Amino acid sequence: MDSNGIQNGMNNEFNNGAGNAQAQQKAPNIFMQFAYSFVPPKYGRLTKVKTGSMIGFVTLFMLVITLVSFVAMGLQYIVSGGVEEILDELPDFELADGVFSIDEEYMLDEGSTFVFLSEYEEVFTSDDVRELSSMGYRTILLVTRDKICMLNNGQYQEYYFYQMGSDIELNKEWIVNFLMPVIWVFLAMFFVLFFVFRSFWYFVCAAVYLLIAMLIALICQKKVSAGDLFRVAVYAKVPMFVVALLLSVLPFVHFSVPGILRTVITIVIVGFGVWSLPQKN
Repeated sequence: MDSNGIQNGMNNEFNNGAGNAQAQQKAPNIFMQFAYSFVPPKYGRLTKVKTGSMIGFVTLFMLVITLVSFVAMGLQYIVSGGVEEILDELPDFELADGVFSIDEEYMLDEGSTFVFLSEYEEVFTSDDVRELSSMGYRTILLVTRDKICMLNNGQYQEYYFYQMGSDIELNKEWIVNFLMPVIWVFLAMFFVLFFVFRSFWYFVCAAVYLLIAMLIALICQKKVSAGDLFRVAVYAKVPMFVVALLLSVLPFVHFSVPGILRTVITIVIVGFGVWSLPQKN
């Protein structure tokens, strides 16, 4: 074989090797980004993702998360018969001049929902709601003559009716004929706004984790660009988001991951992700 043939063979081998190396370094697609986010040692590959692709992934991820949450709420609404069916079973009631009245006591105890309505002056407190919550109820509504206590998605709220003002008047007929159609419109608007805010907030939180990632990189004496660390922060948030979603939509699960624990686990994932990144020259 002459020298030209040898040279061409070496060039072809070099080009093939370069092509294979380039293929290996190809940025993960949107599905691989999701899979790799659960595997911190793969975060080195995720640093190859372009900014536009990363934003697209987070946007799609937040859209899916929001859709699943609302679909789960819708299914729960259908299974429970919906508000309309509950209203059909309710006795006539009225809220006027800061006082709630109802023809007869009403109680709904179905699945993880507990509702009690009465016009007596008995006052419920957060302790009563906490006790019901410990029994497995996730949606709780307690209404008496002067006060309302409720628990939904772990959030407790209570109001005295006089705080709403004496001009507020509600009754069963008004809710059925006017309020329910309006609620559906507001739910659609809320869905869009919630999705936009949640996507924006995701990146804000990722920026906070970026600071933690920079500190971890400094401790580990790793020379890594801020862009790579930000990608670590973005993808490290995915696992706990998915876990929290599953716990919130599964009907047989009656607990959630505390926010502080979610934060700690995410920081641990960030730490492993930073540790696994290749050193920059």
